[in-house]
Amino acid sequence: MTMDASGCGQVVVLAGGMGTRLAASTGGLPKALVPVAGRSVLERQLSLARDHGVGRALLLLGHGADRIIDWVQRQPVEGLVIDWSVESEPLGNGGALLQSIALLESRFLVFFADQLMDFDVRRFVGHHAACDNDVTVVVHPNDHPHDSDLLEVDDAGRVTALHRPPHAPERPLRNVVNAATYVLERRSLEAIAADAPRRVDLARDLLPRMIAAGIRVGAYRSREYLKDMGTPERLAKVERDLESGVVARRLAANAMPAILLDRDGTVNVEVGRITRPADLSLIPRIAEAINLAHGGGYLVGVVTNQPVVARGDVTFAQLDAIHGRMEMLLAESRAFVDGIYVCPHHPDWGFPGEVADLKGPCGCRKPATGLVEQAAADLELDISRSWLIGDTTSDVQCAVAAGLFPVLVGTGHAGGDARFPADAAIRFADAPTAIEFIVRRFPDLWARIMPAAAAAAAGTRIVVTAVDSDEAANAARLVAEAVRRRGLPVRHGHEAAGADRSCVKVVAHIDTKMGPGDVEITTHPQASS
Repeated sequence: MTMDASGCGQVVVLAGGMGTRLAASTGGLPKALVPVAGRSVLERQLSLARDHGVGRALLLLGHGADRIIDWVQRQPVEGLVIDWSVESEPLGNGGALLQSIALLESRFLVFFADQLMDFDVRRFVGHHAACDNDVTVVVHPNDHPHDSDLLEVDDAGRVTALHRPPHAPERPLRNVVNAATYVLERRSLEAIAADAPRRVDLARDLLPRMIAAGIRVGAYRSREYLKDMGTPERLAKVERDLESGVVARRLAANAMPAILLDRDGTVNVEVGRITRPADLSLIPRIAEAINLAHGGGYLVGVVTNQPVVARGDVTFAQLDAIHGRMEMLLAESRAFVDGIYVCPHHPDWGFPGEVADLKGPCGCRKPATGLVEQAAADLELDISRSWLIGDTTSDVQCAVAAGLFPVLVGTGHAGGDARFPADAAIRFADAPTAIEFIVRRFPDLWARIMPAAAAAAAGTRIVVTAVDSDEAANAARLVAEAVRRRGLPVRHGHEAAGADRSCVKVVAHIDTKMGPGDVEITTHPQASS
């Protein structure tokens, strides 16, 4: 047995499938050998495992075995010992594993040969070992949960059930998709081998048997890139993602910016306390805006206070069903969120049926920053480039305290709670409009703001001109944010307010007279004062 710092010395690649869905565009080439941007899927997977310290590979082959064996013999992967086993009859991927138990090391990885992947294998195996799991499966949200295997995962990270499509609409499930990548202890297969049918599927047959037998099946949630490329459309998409840098950006080592969204009044229509899935409906255009955010290189998360749990109005399971409906509604437009972070607490007592353990102060209820910190840790966020969009001044206060760009929208409460100052908030009619600005307009505007902010000193007056007052006001708030990030005091407003020399003064104007030493920023290159 080989073993190194990764804690796993063997990768098993399930490469026995027919590749029927790709056959029309690949001429019957085994799916493991289908080239993606010039390199076969198999070569990419084996190289990934090798680069993370795995020393041996076992290929479980069926259809096209001769061509795959020929490829291995002609084009070995340096630093990796490659063995193979050819099934005598179609056994399914689970059956192929069971047939090969004698060839498996005590702990091994499982990859499927129709996936393009680039992820931190060592971290995955380390999570498996730290949790003392028998099996760990990578999970993530995707844009087609309706036809995917969905997993139920408890608060301890244990998989409690697997649901095959089609999914019953009356019981909304969370968008937690089996990404078909595993770490297994050989004993987990040995425990169920005797009673398993000869032809079985790993996910749909063996995992439920393991869960029922009390075998520890854990979930590893990852934002990294693991995508099925088993259809011509999906193959084209993963090639685009490779060439555009999407795959590389999603590596855990690369901190990513995010757009974090409040839920009620921002993602879904504000109707008061939501206690049933049927009560939730989406803000118009929010799904399309989330897709735009992802396409623009942002992760998208939801950070939401849900005191309905502490009040006893809903259980955690019922809240999960409400969020399942939200995710399934988003998925109708092929949108998804990368994570949902919930504060279930309530600071006040005196509600019938309240949950005592969830009452009182906490560190996660906005405007506290606990939810943002949790999202930042889970999703590996670059906070300095991230945003929080919400409909209350609590959201604004949270964003400012956490170092995010704050956005206040005109839907939901529209800032009417008035509990905290909201002067710093960039303001938009709704979250879709805000996201469109962030993705399409903000990068250019910020590039023009930064030199002026970097050169500003106490007493500098920065004048922002724009095509209308709302645009000018938002740009002034962004200039003020840039100055604050330098640690300088700043004031901003719509008109000049005297000759205060103790701070940087940011003034938003459509028409303004420039004074000596004033700096002008226009929201559009063609705008003029």
